[in-house]
Amino acid sequence: MSRLKQIGEWFDDRLQLGSAIREAMSHPVPSKTASWWYVFGSAALTIFGLQVVTGILLALIYVPSAAEAWNSLQHLNHHVTLGWFLRALHGLGSNFMVAVVLIHMCQVFLFGAYKFPRQLTWIIGVFLLLMTLGMAFTGQVLRFDQDAYWGLGIGASITSRIPLIGAPAVHMLLGGPIIAGATLSRFFALHVFLIPGLLIGFVGLHLLMVLKLGINEWAMPGRIVRKATYEEEYHELLKKDGIPFVPGAIWKDMLFSAAIIVAIMICAAYFGPFGPTGYPDPTIVQTIPKPDFFFLWLYAMLALLPPEMETPALLIGPGHRNRLLNSPSLPHRRGRKELAEAPRRGNHLAACRSLVGDVHQARDLLALEPNCGRVEWRSPAGVRPERTHAAATPGCACVPR
Repeated sequence: MSRLKQIGEWFDDRLQLGSAIREAMSHPVPSKTASWWYVFGSAALTIFGLQVVTGILLALIYVPSAAEAWNSLQHLNHHVTLGWFLRALHGLGSNFMVAVVLIHMCQVFLFGAYKFPRQLTWIIGVFLLLMTLGMAFTGQVLRFDQDAYWGLGIGASITSRIPLIGAPAVHMLLGGPIIAGATLSRFFALHVFLIPGLLIGFVGLHLLMVLKLGINEWAMPGRIVRKATYEEEYHELLKKDGIPFVPGAIWKDMLFSAAIIVAIMICAAYFGPFGPTGYPDPTIVQTIPKPDFFFLWLYAMLALLPPEMETPALLIGPGHRNRLLNSPSLPHRRGRKELAEAPRRGNHLAACRSLVGDVHQARDLLALEPNCGRVEWRSPAGVRPERTHAAATPGCACVPR
């Protein structure tokens, strides 16, 4: 034991991380926030760690090429010991992570934690949610079965409807005019390198802000947030009612995170991995691609909207959604931290005015590009892939008319 202590001291003398770690572990939190309502952020971080570990293991065998991706997943499912379980852990971990992040954001909103001085913490959390959804979509593409192939086709069609930049954006995403080997390589790079790197950076910044600004106090009716006096009042609250995060508050986070991991493992053992379903074949057009649950709302919206409303909805919806997600943090420099104070009439009126402005802007942009949103899908000339190991690279063109 003394030998390990000497090794630890040797590293600490050179890295100077021991004091910072001890300070982070012992930082005080209000005693009432050491409750089960505040465990979802830690659970999301734990699931992200699970995704990193299982993703690295899967990347050792997965082959990101149009001809080999489907076969490599079949090899994982049937020939690698517990390969199917590893895939199920990774796939269901993605579903659990999206759900836990959404619950965490709802809890933060209901408890008024987006108000001063934590507005930027909320905005970073919104970006983390969007990147989590990006990880989920790119991971679904890497299955490269019928659902993934045509789901990517729908995603490319949606992207192509963006005025002025739609066609170049599709070419950049797909690596060319068709879904082919370059497409899978690009989505593999997005899923394994770019988006996880951004996630790690934003998670680190998010945690740093939580440590610097403190965990939001328990929401109570009548408690006023005043910019001039809030920080002084918060530090006074910590002196009177604060407890160290370790061991005072961390045990609930650890128990809930462990329960989530166990739940993921049970679901993985019971339900098994997602796909892959049929080999991706662009000649089979009578197919109904089904997205994972976090994109079912978009699937239902496109199915229920009349054709002439699809493009305006797709152009207006994402920007207005992001504006609504970020709008709570900007005007609320003061006010009560309770649910009754969260929705304000002025904010709803501003959101309605913003939506009307977005409709007019989308109409003007569509007038500039009358063919925007009309996409032609075609298979490459002469290519009819067989469902074999040596199949030709499947493709599907998405070139705006």
